[in-house]
Amino acid sequence: MARAAVGAVVVWLGIQAGMVSACVYNYTGAGMDGPDWQLETSGATGYWAAVYGTSRGANWQRISYIHSADGAGYQTRGAFVWTAPPGERIVRIDFNWSSNTNPDCWAQVVYRMEPAEVLSGTTAVAWLQPAVGWLSGPGTVSFAPEDNVQKIGLGFDCPKWGYVDFFAQFSNVVITTSPDRVPVEGTVVLDGFVGDNDTVGVKLEFTPVDGGAAAGGKMFLTSAGGFAVDSVLQGTYLLTVTAPNYLKKTVSVTIWDNPTVLDPIVLKGADANGDDCVSFEDFSLLQNNYGQSGDAGANPLATVAATGGCGSLGILFLGLSLAALRLGLRNE
Repeated sequence: MARAAVGAVVVWLGIQAGMVSACVYNYTGAGMDGPDWQLETSGATGYWAAVYGTSRGANWQRISYIHSADGAGYQTRGAFVWTAPPGERIVRIDFNWSSNTNPDCWAQVVYRMEPAEVLSGTTAVAWLQPAVGWLSGPGTVSFAPEDNVQKIGLGFDCPKWGYVDFFAQFSNVVITTSPDRVPVEGTVVLDGFVGDNDTVGVKLEFTPVDGGAAAGGKMFLTSAGGFAVDSVLQGTYLLTVTAPNYLKKTVSVTIWDNPTVLDPIVLKGADANGDDCVSFEDFSLLQNNYGQSGDAGANPLATVAATGGCGSLGILFLGLSLAALRLGLRNE
């Protein structure tokens, strides 16, 4: 993960829900005076420079009046802006705040900004704290992943005027992000299968390689053997594909592009009893059910029955099962 978070502690966490991996940028000890935070201002440039000042420490930032501006009538905003790294979105920010202001003319603000937006008088406000006198406290702002928030600003909004020593300060900031979600497409090739692919149900299971619970579901293939998943968090996973009467297959996949198109996944057949290993039990099951397609005595787990064949196709599968058995074929 490329991030110039000077002094900040960056930790990847596995959250046990829906394949979510969260990244936490912790500025409680250091980094708020570093390059991760960039000052942006709105209003007349000369006016801003004459009236306002900034100061920063390892774990705090402050914007304050350095000259009174009674009756000036300018709407002025300022904020230290933080932008999420590519492929991440902001889902939460925790902080401490303090100010010494008049609520009629000044408010401490967390701005929600568009990725390419520059702070202005129309920038959306996600959190606002007017104050009378010296006040302080903790604050939290949360965003849904689908809000796609990639940029925030910590600062103030002054709609008209203010006095020397008014200030807005943020400290001990912790920002949590999550990866983007992208659609995933792929193809499952059922080795030796004869029939309609769209009658075959498969199970897909994504397990994050950096920790966290596996998640997935069952679906039917398309007639071409394809599958599509609408939304998967970007990252690297072990993808396990399972289909009835086939050895399951696990492959490493990187989910990043929009959409991400995976290489074809080939499943080997002849696992008639579903134990993920081709053995004499599978051969016996196929042999005992040979020629019984459609009969009450036929075992539905038999590959012959699953593929709907009793003639030459059934003989083919018996041969495949025996060949696999001789090779000691099993899932690896």
